[in-house]
Amino acid sequence: MTDPLPGPADAGAWIRELEGELEEARSAGLLRSLKVRAPGRGTSLALDGRTLVHFGGNDYLGLGAHPRVVEAAGRALEAYGSGAGASRLVGGGTLEVHLRLEEALARLKGMPAALVFAAGSLANLGLLPALCGEGDLIVLDKACHATLYDGARLSGARWLRFPHQDVARLEALLAREAPSARRSVVCVEGVYSMDGDIAPLPRLKEACRRHGALLVVDEAHSTGVLGPGGGGALEHFGLKPWDGLVLTGTLSKALGSLGGYVAGPAVLRDWLLNRSRAFIYATALPASCAAAALEALAVLREEPGLRARLWSNREALARGLAGLGHPIGSSESPILPVVVGAPARATDLERRLLEAGYHVPAMRPPTVPAGACRLRFSVSAAHEPGQIAGVLRALGPRESGAA
Repeated sequence: MTDPLPGPADAGAWIRELEGELEEARSAGLLRSLKVRAPGRGTSLALDGRTLVHFGGNDYLGLGAHPRVVEAAGRALEAYGSGAGASRLVGGGTLEVHLRLEEALARLKGMPAALVFAAGSLANLGLLPALCGEGDLIVLDKACHATLYDGARLSGARWLRFPHQDVARLEALLAREAPSARRSVVCVEGVYSMDGDIAPLPRLKEACRRHGALLVVDEAHSTGVLGPGGGGALEHFGLKPWDGLVLTGTLSKALGSLGGYVAGPAVLRDWLLNRSRAFIYATALPASCAAAALEALAVLREEPGLRARLWSNREALARGLAGLGHPIGSSESPILPVVVGAPARATDLERRLLEAGYHVPAMRPPTVPAGACRLRFSVSAAHEPGQIAGVLRALGPRESGAA
């Protein structure tokens, strides 16, 4: 009789380890749980049997509830059914509406071509591993989205990060590291999701040009928001696309739908549909989502008053927060962070606002650094002046001693 294979004495011990770590997170005020939302649209959020005013979403223009967008999704749902039924490359997964959406996104961004992914996260996860590998260098702003970091890790390239918005430190890194790399890529965001500030694209463009680096800009929170026509951060600065630029983004924020995209040179589109695993091995975006995003782009172009109202609401909330003594840091966008310090302080304020009928999420580690927990206000064109005044009254003045 042979001896049993060596192994752990208790194969179920890992479950108890997880339970212990979750209990530690609970004690530290870092445990998260799901909140189930009941049917509703716009700024109305039904949770736990209560209807709240929603200041925690990313539907900046209210297009997720716009009648034209909803109707376009319904027509596509009726025509194609609930799912695409296949990947883009196999079995008819590419639909005519995908191609029209890609053409519209390329026009919005002023880029030669675009490729639509099933989610914004998949666009980031799919781009960097398809572009980079061993011998390459990826340099990321410290505040970049987690999916850009995950894409860098998956690529097998060497990756480094530079202090948030510090172009001088980025240049020093590139000067030291880029000469020995086969290809260098710099990753930033058009608008940063936790601080609401805008990447200094003119300076980043020149830094990347000086050191031969490709610049990748994640436009998740700037598309539809920045620029005279909602084209994003490039349009905001009046920049034209250049050969060393790639844009990524999502359809799930200002465009009110679901999906992601990469926009850049035509050859990049062909490369990604042949080499990006996150594109090749994912079922295609449902036609209803693609049609909704396509119609949202038309509304963005034809109803500029939505963006005007978004920025009017943003200024009203920013002035109100400042008047109550709540600093919003370097925010230049509809994302307005109120940094309060400790996790318990952030969750206490979140609870107070919930009791008053307002949903403003508390952001805690690992999403933000320790000691920088915050309430993250997101304002929309759909908010009414009375809702903004109400949440400010519920928040009240900044307490002495708060971070």
